Amino acid sequence: MSDSVVDSILAARYLRKGERTFDDICRRVAAALAQNESEREDYYEAMHSLRFLPNSPTLMNAGTDIGQLSACFTLYVGDSIPDIFHALEWGALIHKSGGGTGYNFSHIRPEGAPVQSTDGVASGPISFMKVFNAATDVIKQGGRRRGANMGILNVWHPDVLRFIHAKNVEGELSNFNISVMVNDRFMEFVEAGQFQKVWVTHPHTGEEITVGAIWNGIVDGIWKNGEPGVLFYDEINRKNPTPNLGEIDTTNPCVTADTWVMTGAGPRQVADLVGTAFDAAANGMTFRSGPGGFFSTGRKEVVKMTTKEGHCLRLTRSHPVCRVKSMTRYRTETEWTCAGDLSSGDQILLHDHRSLPAWHGPLGREEGYLLGLLVGDGTLKSDAAVLSVWESDRGAASVMGHAEACAYTLAHRSDFSGWSAVKGRGEHRLKLAAVRDLAVLHGMAPGNKTITPALEKASSAGYCGFLSGLFDCDASVQGTTKKGISVRLAQSSLPLLRSVQRMLLRLGIASRIYRRREAGFSVLPDGNGGSKHYRVRTQYELVIAGENLLFFRERVGFIHARKKEALEQALSSYSRSLNRERFVATVSALEDDGEEEVYDVQVPGVNAFDANGLVVHNCGEQPLLPFESCVLGSINLAMFVRDGAVDEEGLRRITRMGVRFLDAVIERNVFPIPQIEEATRKTRKVGLGLMGVHDALLMLGLPYDSEEGRAVCERIMALVNDTAVEESHALAAEKGVFPAFEGSVWGEYPMRNAALTTIAPTGTISLLAGCSSGIEPVFSYAYTRKNTVGKTFVMLHPIFEAELRRAVMALGLGTEEAERKVQEAIDHVHETGTVRDIGWLPVSFRNLFQTALDIDWRDHVRMQAIFQRHVHASISKTINMPNTATREEIAEAVLMAWRSGLKGMTIYRTGSREDVVLALKEKEPAEKPAEIPPTRPKELAGKTYLCQSGCCRLYITVNLLDGRPWEVFIRTVGSGGCEANSNALGRAISTGLQNGVPHQKFVKQFAKVNCISAIRNPASEGLSCADVVGRCIDLAASKQTITTLDTWEITEVSGKKKNLCPECGAELDFGEGCNQGICKNCGWSGCS
Repeated sequence: MSDSVVDSILAARYLRKGERTFDDICRRVAAALAQNESEREDYYEAMHSLRFLPNSPTLMNAGTDIGQLSACFTLYVGDSIPDIFHALEWGALIHKSGGGTGYNFSHIRPEGAPVQSTDGVASGPISFMKVFNAATDVIKQGGRRRGANMGILNVWHPDVLRFIHAKNVEGELSNFNISVMVNDRFMEFVEAGQFQKVWVTHPHTGEEITVGAIWNGIVDGIWKNGEPGVLFYDEINRKNPTPNLGEIDTTNPCVTADTWVMTGAGPRQVADLVGTAFDAAANGMTFRSGPGGFFSTGRKEVVKMTTKEGHCLRLTRSHPVCRVKSMTRYRTETEWTCAGDLSSGDQILLHDHRSLPAWHGPLGREEGYLLGLLVGDGTLKSDAAVLSVWESDRGAASVMGHAEACAYTLAHRSDFSGWSAVKGRGEHRLKLAAVRDLAVLHGMAPGNKTITPALEKASSAGYCGFLSGLFDCDASVQGTTKKGISVRLAQSSLPLLRSVQRMLLRLGIASRIYRRREAGFSVLPDGNGGSKHYRVRTQYELVIAGENLLFFRERVGFIHARKKEALEQALSSYSRSLNRERFVATVSALEDDGEEEVYDVQVPGVNAFDANGLVVHNCGEQPLLPFESCVLGSINLAMFVRDGAVDEEGLRRITRMGVRFLDAVIERNVFPIPQIEEATRKTRKVGLGLMGVHDALLMLGLPYDSEEGRAVCERIMALVNDTAVEESHALAAEKGVFPAFEGSVWGEYPMRNAALTTIAPTGTISLLAGCSSGIEPVFSYAYTRKNTVGKTFVMLHPIFEAELRRAVMALGLGTEEAERKVQEAIDHVHETGTVRDIGWLPVSFRNLFQTALDIDWRDHVRMQAIFQRHVHASISKTINMPNTATREEIAEAVLMAWRSGLKGMTIYRTGSREDVVLALKEKEPAEKPAEIPPTRPKELAGKTYLCQSGCCRLYITVNLLDGRPWEVFIRTVGSGGCEANSNALGRAISTGLQNGVPHQKFVKQFAKVNCISAIRNPASEGLSCADVVGRCIDLAASKQTITTLDTWEITEVSGKKKNLCPECGAELDFGEGCNQGICKNCGWSGCS
């Protein structure tokens, strides 16, 4: 790289007030980070010699008032307006201070989802991405760098297809690289060719999205313009160094097989839902699960979480539970918190299923009532079930009458006579074999009359009948209006009461279980007129209070006349409203509960499910360890090649220095928000990597795509990684382990940093260092550069130029002929980008000096996989493909990357970032006379649309001439709107259309017009009146073939056709996972 290029980059990005040279920058940074003079000299020498350079924010900001030294940040984007715009605010602060941001938008509910607070519908994640994109447009990072974002959406989000196609139109979301996060299960379906498998069902439209639709969308998007990229959930997760803090978009949150899950078809246990899609119930609504329902995630340690109200759930510590942050009279604010992070006294959310429709099942209400009486006060024998009533008042009579009516609905003998009295006991009995058969059918047996799993899976009608029978037997109405009225159910079996509590909650009735009496001895009647000491079990009481009593009366109720009357009187005595149920429980304990196989599920749209009544998160929805940041630095490997070998001892020394340097960056860092400081210091992750790898291979005489080259790269990266780990271990002995060390993957090996190595984008710092970028192969050995006066000349890769001259001289040619041959080769490389077809050059030279486009894409993947084996974090690399690459090859590349254990991949098919693989060449204006618009015929065909804007309804007529929009008429309907403006807008559009302006230009420009009335009106069919008009024009023309204007000629793109830098107009390189491009002329980068 020439000095003038470096000087221009330094002036534009790095030099601060009073600084004139790179030396000044190195001294400023070293002084800001070093603890002593020895460290200062080491840091200065490493940077000044270009053997090591930190990321751009450190070079720009260390030792300045800004002080923000991290390169990249992951920010949490929640599903509420405050959460979303907090993330936007944080991103703006990060961009302002020089960092880049990564967002996972998967928490945002899909388009069309109901918004309860406004009675409107959600606009979906893509709409908010456009807001983030627009904000980035107006913020220049630290006044020096362009804002860069990574946008991620999980493959099971219902809006995944919209996300995949979000950048199909060039220029959309221009400040984002986008990637789809896919998991192993999705890739396994792809690998097996199960493309017709329904992967996700949109919870609000009912649209069924297949594996094939998503896969084809990803592949087609990559083929068209390189996006979306692909990230691999499970591989990222497997290499997460701090699982104790939560998984990275985790599949680890899990529950046990016996957990009860509420579904649209009624309650089911997790074991029943393994491998089977179902409709998960969440707060009275249903959402379709992923195609395989619950799936095993292996054997893991679990904890038992109990609440003061009696709820209980067994789950992994990392499973997020919905915790209440704050609660006012009318508002409850919540957040997801891992179960292991909950404390006694924390409040968590219960599901409110009051609006859930009734569900069908094997048990009717009458049958349920009989089983309720059996469990409450009956006896189950081998020959029959015996129901008992111990009273003789009107309450008992009402129960007996209803029970007998229910019994007659079952099979019975002709001599069945109903109830019979037992002399001397004050007892009435009803004996019926059909009730026994019903009990056995629902899992009961003599000696085990309780609420079984089969009974808990009954229909909602069966629930109501069973609970009514049970409460008729063992419940009472207690209290006063002053102290509070309640319905209380006493039992000595805590598991039975917990089952009752779950059943009630599914009907929208919350309750609380109290421990009333400890086990021991008590004096009780002996049945013979006397009393006796009996051993008694612990007694528990389930209490229903507040407005839950209204729902109990409506949905369950008493048949027992006296109890029914008592409840009616108590409720009618209230002069004020009953206390509103908030569906909140309070954590009382969290206890280790062994290890067993656990399961998880995907529930797109709501990302939650009902687990024993508690609101818990489904898998894979936690953001990428929110608020983490990473400080990056890269070693210039080319500087360590001496006499055809790598100086491994020198590489070890610079690695040790690099670890200490980056750890010092964390100490000196000024973080943009407190959450980022806390998360970064908790793990102290650093990212030490390499650049100049291809240059080093060229110096070693090893082709990038050779087995020998890959073997050298693997040995080098393993050396750097192992040395970095050793140095972090030594630092831990000096300064202590990272705060989140306990529970990390490092076990008994103390570490200062949770993660140490990465391969980061080095677009600009590699230009400063004059070396190849990261682990990328050289994109071009000859490229055009403009100087400050606009003159262009060809720049040559120095190693290539030197070796080319050496190869030509070896041919034995004269000086003039050799120079001519050198220039011929240079011109050819500049024109075509390759030396492969220069037959007179030695084969060894042509094999060595391959470019990114010469190298087969499989070798790109193989090289990335080699490095990934010895890198803690991810790798920034682009899999370059020629323009002729097919969609099938792209699909194969993604599969190969997944099978190879990559954490993610980016593919760029050369030339694909133009709108079409065609270039438009303007003819000389003199060759064609000015066009005269044709005269309007008396009759034109068209369409008229009735549309709603923000303030009025519009009649919009679009007429076509020769299949092309020709004129537009706009008329307002009713009150609102401005008739004159609408008329003028239609005339202006028509004038443009009739004078050759393509209709797409109107559509595109009108889409950028926003009107607050339209934004606030959920019925509006666009963002403004102009946007509504543009959509109608586009709709009218959508099925027409638009003739290309004669003033343009379509020509095929040649090998020389390149994308141009937006700042200087020079050609862009594409690499290091950045599909925005890197300019070697001015240093502009779309990704840094």
